[in-house]
Amino acid sequence: LLRRLARAGAGLGDAQAFVRWIAERRDGAEEFVLADGRVICITHRPLALGGWVSTHEDVTVRRRAEAALVRSEALLATVLDAVPDAILAKDAGDRRYVLMNRAAEALLGVSRHAVLGRTAREVFPGATAARIADDERTVLDGRAPVLIEERAIETPG
Repeated sequence: LLRRLARAGAGLGDAQAFVRWIAERRDGAEEFVLADGRVICITHRPLALGGWVSTHEDVTVRRRAEAALVRSEALLATVLDAVPDAILAKDAGDRRYVLMNRAAEALLGVSRHAVLGRTAREVFPGATAARIADDERTVLDGRAPVLIEERAIETPG
């Protein structure tokens, strides 16, 4: 069967390695790139009384979408890091920082690794954190236009 698949252009790479993988009788999943570029995820589950159950799923579209997302995120990071103004963005649901550019790192005096995934209360000193939290509530309440004037803040760095 494996030789026939290979002749049809749907081979799973090294047939002997595939047979060894099955013979090991372990649960597992492995992805194989076919000659035509498709990616097949094979999940293998041995049965207690012998034999096995395998599912073969074409994950090509998913893998391509994941690769495109990685490229888009890298492009966005490159563009934002070139902007001279500090930019921070948060998830509106949990209010954690999800994005920060180099100018924001310089302004705050800490690396993005110290900020991303955290809330303002976890990053900023007391009064500044409280003010940012109040501003968040005002913005997320959204019943009226919001103007937050320029003001001094105490930075974590």
